[in-house]
Amino acid sequence: MPCSQLKSLVQPALLFGMVALLGIPNPLAREGVVAAALPSAVIATMLAARYKTYEAEAGSTLLLTSVLMLFVVPVSMLVAR
Repeated sequence: MPCSQLKSLVQPALLFGMVALLGIPNPLAREGVVAAALPSAVIATMLAARYKTYEAEAGSTLLLTSVLMLFVVPVSMLVAR
């Protein structure tokens, strides 16, 4: 599984489990789980382009995590409710 899929799918699930295990109250718990489901930062793509290294990988990671966000964020909002 590529890192972008791990970040978009596994990270929110792990955070949800940790929130439940530690008993962190809402709204902080909800906000943390939804924030974990957000796509990768744009700055990584900008730095890759600036320094001419890993440009394709950074761009495809940003694109994939942005597309996955369309599905993962609504699901994480429902689960964290």
